[in-house]
Amino acid sequence: GDLGLVDFWKLAGSDPTTRNTWDTVDHRKTETKSEDDGTFNQYYGKNTRQYTERYDRIYGSASRQQAEWRVSSFELIANKPIPPSKKHFLSDHFGIATEIEYTEPPDGS
Repeated sequence: GDLGLVDFWKLAGSDPTTRNTWDTVDHRKTETKSEDDGTFNQYYGKNTRQYTERYDRIYGSASRQQAEWRVSSFELIANKPIPPSKKHFLSDHFGIATEIEYTEPPDGS
């Protein structure tokens, strides 16, 4: 059933460029790039199954009537390798940074 939660990525507009917080795809090898041009997160290992997914999320409670959430920014952080490397990332997951504003219901309930 409904848990009464607000998904801030959806509230921010569901931008596909900020959707995936997990990326095991080896971007070093594509038709248009040589191995030196792309990136690959070393945490996954070279024989990992390659896919992208949205594992990490930020939720807020929507249980209070007439409460309002506004998301003024939503972005991924630590989703690029640490220069000059093409494969050393801070983590196996990307981070999420968001600015959220919460407005209480008029009667404070």
